[in-house]
Amino acid sequence: MSKAKLETSKVAMCAATAWSQISIGVKMSCGARNAVSAPTYLMFEVGRRTARRIVKVAITLDPEDTYSVERIVIDRKTFESKVEASVSGVYCDNLSAVVLDLGDR
Repeated sequence: MSKAKLETSKVAMCAATAWSQISIGVKMSCGARNAVSAPTYLMFEVGRRTARRIVKVAITLDPEDTYSVERIVIDRKTFESKVEASVSGVYCDNLSAVVLDLGDR
């Protein structure tokens, strides 16, 4: 297996692991959709999309094997993004509770 494919599969595996650690009830409660994985994070939309803004939650795996979770608001007119809330040092057993808290604001 080539190095690029191995790195891609590691990223997909980390994102899939984080996605699976969020309970289905939390995903439904927050309206989680459009999940996207990147080399450094997993990001998905939450809440309802309005004419003025889009709300996303980004989950990043830290070197300490904990997660950092951010609530990001994107202005649909100017495409400026702002981190509205952030929680660091989240363990996998608390990930659902933190996503629910940040997703339902």
